[in-house]
Amino acid sequence: MRAFCIGIGLIALLGCGHEQGAAEFVVRVGQERFVVRIMSPDQIETARQILAGRLSQRIISGELRAGDGGFNRDPQTGRRWSWHLDPQTVVFAEVAIELCDGLPSHVEANLPYWLGTVRRFCPWSAFVEREL
Repeated sequence: MRAFCIGIGLIALLGCGHEQGAAEFVVRVGQERFVVRIMSPDQIETARQILAGRLSQRIISGELRAGDGGFNRDPQTGRRWSWHLDPQTVVFAEVAIELCDGLPSHVEANLPYWLGTVRRFCPWSAFVEREL
């Protein structure tokens, strides 16, 4: 997509940051943080409602993918995670199974297990800290 944006000129290039309509949020789990990109307008609105205090915190959940996706890092430490949540699958749930609960560092430390067996990350104690 980026090559296409560059190839069609300056006007198009201005709109080629991260995916159009996406929003990024910092999520805190204990003392760790990660960045999630959300594509669904409904889920973006849910995150913003949570930040504004109009909705209670929910469990953020999404399918795990290898690599940082170009956005997943801990903004406090600058550490880039070697995994990310697929932006198309991110949802805010009221309940989730225990299997996908954990810290970002748990996923990092045993990435093959999380990607191949668990396949989702849904940290129960996470909360949306801010929008980027």
